[in-house]
Amino acid sequence: MKRIILTLCLVLALVACQQAPTNDKKEEAAQENTKMSQEGTSPKIGIIQFIDQISLDAVREGFEKEIKSKYPGAEIIVQNAQGEAGNIPQITQKMVQEKVDVILAIATPAAQGALTTKGDIPLVFAAVTDPKGAGLEGKCTGVTDEVDPGQQIDQYIKLFPNIKTIGTLYNTGEQNSRVQVERLEKACASKNLKLEAMGINNINDIPQVMTILSKKIDGYFALSDNYVASGVPLLVKSLNESQLPSFSSEEGQAKKGLLMASGVDYLESGKQAAGLVDKLLQGSKIEDLPIEKPASMHTVFNEKTASMLKLSKDQYPQGDNVVIINE
Repeated sequence: MKRIILTLCLVLALVACQQAPTNDKKEEAAQENTKMSQEGTSPKIGIIQFIDQISLDAVREGFEKEIKSKYPGAEIIVQNAQGEAGNIPQITQKMVQEKVDVILAIATPAAQGALTTKGDIPLVFAAVTDPKGAGLEGKCTGVTDEVDPGQQIDQYIKLFPNIKTIGTLYNTGEQNSRVQVERLEKACASKNLKLEAMGINNINDIPQVMTILSKKIDGYFALSDNYVASGVPLLVKSLNESQLPSFSSEEGQAKKGLLMASGVDYLESGKQAAGLVDKLLQGSKIEDLPIEKPASMHTVFNEKTASMLKLSKDQYPQGDNVVIINE
C-alpha cells in the first residue's frame, strides 16, 4: 500500500512539473506587461492588415493614434498581406521573431492566419464579422463589425420603397463574406425581397460580374468584403452607368462613391481595439477580455452620388446620426 501511495505521489508531482512551465510562462508574460506599464517602457506591437482598403486603413489609423496617445514611445510594426491569406503565417512568424508584445490582426483572414502561428503572443482582432464562425472565440479577443442587415434593409427600402431585387458581390474564398451573404439573404426574405448574390475570386472580376448582375437587380447592397471594398471605384462606375442606388455597411465605401452607408465607424473601431491592447499591456489576460461589439455607428450619405441618381433633397435620410458628404 505504501508503495502504491508513493507511486501516486510521484505521478502527481510529474504532472505538476509539466503544467508549471506553461502556467509560469503565462504568469511571467502578464507580470512583464504590468511592469512595462508601471515603468513606462515602450511596448512593441505588431499589426497584420489583410489588404489595403479604406475601412481597414481607418482601423489601423484609429488604432495607431490611440496607442501613441497612451504609449508615445511605442514601436509599431505594420505588415500587409496584400490580400493573400497565404502570406499571413510567414508575417506572424516574423513578428514572433521580433518579440512583439501584442499582435493586432485587421480582418478575418488576418486573424485566422495569425492565430495558428502566433505562439504565446496575445492576439487582438478588428473588422471581423463572425468571430465564432471564424474559430476565434475563446482564443483571442477583439472588436467585431457585425451589424444587423435587417435594420440596414429597413433604412434602404424606406428611401427606395419600390425595390424588389437587391444584388451583392462577395469573395467566395472569405468566410466573413459567406456569413454576411447568408444573413443578408434571410433579412431580404423577411422583407419579401429577392437577393441576387454573385461570387468573385479577385478584384478584377468586378466589372464583368457587375455587367451580368446589374441587369437582374434594382438596388445594390455592398458587404463588408475585402475584395469589394478594395474595388469600390470599379463598383461605383458600374452602378452609376446602370443608375442603381447602393447601400453599404462601411462608411468608407460611401466616401468612395456608393450612395449610402449605415454601420461601423472603423476609425473608432481601431481606437476600441487599442483599448483592449492597452488592457493586455496593463496585465490583463485574453480570457478576461470578452469580444466587444462596435461602440460607434452612424449613417453616411453621399450627396454627389445622389445628384447623379437625380434624387431630390426630400429623399435624403434624416436624423442626428446622419452625415451628408459630397465626395
